[in-house]
Amino acid sequence: MKDDVSEQEWRTYSDAGKQKDIFGKYDITKTVEGKPSNAPDKWHLAFHVFDVRTNGAEACMTDTTDIETIKTLPTNVKWVSDIKAYLIYDMTGMMKKPIVMGYMKSYVNMGLYYWMHKVKGTMGEYALTMSKSDPKKAPVFLVKFKDGSYAVIQFTGLKDATGKKKEVSFKYKFVKKN
Repeated sequence: MKDDVSEQEWRTYSDAGKQKDIFGKYDITKTVEGKPSNAPDKWHLAFHVFDVRTNGAEACMTDTTDIETIKTLPTNVKWVSDIKAYLIYDMTGMMKKPIVMGYMKSYVNMGLYYWMHKVKGTMGEYALTMSKSDPKKAPVFLVKFKDGSYAVIQFTGLKDATGKKKEVSFKYKFVKKN
């Protein structure tokens, strides 16, 4: 996937805004044109904080909680491809009036999106999503790559060893196509 993903825009939020997103009404007050991608041809997953993008893959969340129980890819699941999205990357104006936030055009895979969730009633606090069948364990995610290989992934954390910095950690099994 060599699409341009560097296009940027800054949104100024106010009641008079002409466009709307989940945060409210806004106007685009600054843009930066995109540049050609410098991503290598071969890669599988990329992370922007907690958002996951694939290189043309499809993904799904299972209710399985043990990586080792997955021996083959299931056929009865809904595989999800990446979609275009604007990711927040500049929050320096978030606490100012009017609020101004910077966004970057990118892609996310909604099949992998729910590995974590926002903790209700908090500002920017997230937690691992737990399995419905075993609420003490995180579910396993499957990623089917375009070359026929696949990954079985179980996310294990959202912070570094200090518990302060955002850092994605996971266990995985990569199965190469023969």
